[in-house]
Amino acid sequence: MKSLKEDFDLKFQFSILTTTNKKLIAMKKLFTLLFISLFTIGVSAQIAGTTWTYAEVDNAIGVGPAQYDVSWWKIGFPNDRGCFMDDSVVFESDGTFMNIFGTETWLETWQAEAEGCGAPVAPHDASNAATWELTGSALTITGVGAHLILPKAYNGGEISDPLDAPDAITYIAEFNASEDIMTVSLEINDGGFWTGVYSKHIATSVKERTIESLSVYPTVAKDYITVSAEADQYIIINAVGRVVKTSERNTIEVNDLSSGMYFVRTSNGVAKFIVQ
Repeated sequence: MKSLKEDFDLKFQFSILTTTNKKLIAMKKLFTLLFISLFTIGVSAQIAGTTWTYAEVDNAIGVGPAQYDVSWWKIGFPNDRGCFMDDSVVFESDGTFMNIFGTETWLETWQAEAEGCGAPVAPHDASNAATWELTGSALTITGVGAHLILPKAYNGGEISDPLDAPDAITYIAEFNASEDIMTVSLEINDGGFWTGVYSKHIATSVKERTIESLSVYPTVAKDYITVSAEADQYIIINAVGRVVKTSERNTIEVNDLSSGMYFVRTSNGVAKFIVQ
């Protein structure tokens, strides 16, 4: 029979062991959360403050029966869809996401009467504010009409009406060793996967880069701005990526805009100005 002292010693040792295990479990949880946090910050830094366009490869965009398989259909460079392949996407450091188009992009028959180049169709025209979030390899774009790869693809299918655009889409994003090529994939219906391959611009984000081919004066305006380059259309974008005005003239009234930072976009580039 155990003595009272032996019984006390066993209970005391068990108490110490239990406390130690609880501390170890708590420390393990803390380190796990810390690792996830650091990993998330690391992967987000890969695209924060960057601009990407379709990579000049023969399978820049495609669809197939498995992830990264483009055996059903694909398009690359060179091609006859220059109005689409020069579109770009911007991941601002503050979490803002923007689709950047020229005056035209490629339209399909669910957007227009005939397939071909044409003015972007709402809501796939950057008219709604959008954000991005990268957690691990999951890249979520939130904002009606904001998208990667192409407008119609979403998680679980393809839309056939612009009004059916989802509020958010989550893609799988993977990067090469030098982090200048991003491969994005998305599973649709019937086991199909869309894939898009993007190349990072040497210039960074819209808010940080200077486009030498396009300038605006005055850069701080009250009544109007004048854009240096001739273009078919001038698009005014606010700081969150929403299109607020368009013009066919290079002198544009801005006295109807709220005070703040704006961008004017043409097929020649993007330039920044401020409305007082």
